[in-house]
Amino acid sequence: MYRAVQIHKGSSGWGGPLLIQPDPNKNIVLSVTGGGIHPLAQRIADLTGAKAVDGFKFGVFDKSVAVFSKYPGLHGTFFSVLSGSRSR
Repeated sequence: MYRAVQIHKGSSGWGGPLLIQPDPNKNIVLSVTGGGIHPLAQRIADLTGAKAVDGFKFGVFDKSVAVFSKYPGLHGTFFSVLSGSRSR
């Protein structure tokens, strides 16, 4: 069973809120950070019931990805909701 989570911006953030709602067809939180699965991506997977996947080690079909994370850095991790194709 999957659960939706809503992510709100922090004090220095922008946009949002971001609603992540996995389903049986979109059930992957894809972490594309170059350092394994980012802890925030794993936390989102834990909260939603989705599966966290390291995008550098394993390939997945775009249509199965609910959300992917990239660019970890000083200001946190950027999350992007996919709607058909991946853009980097």
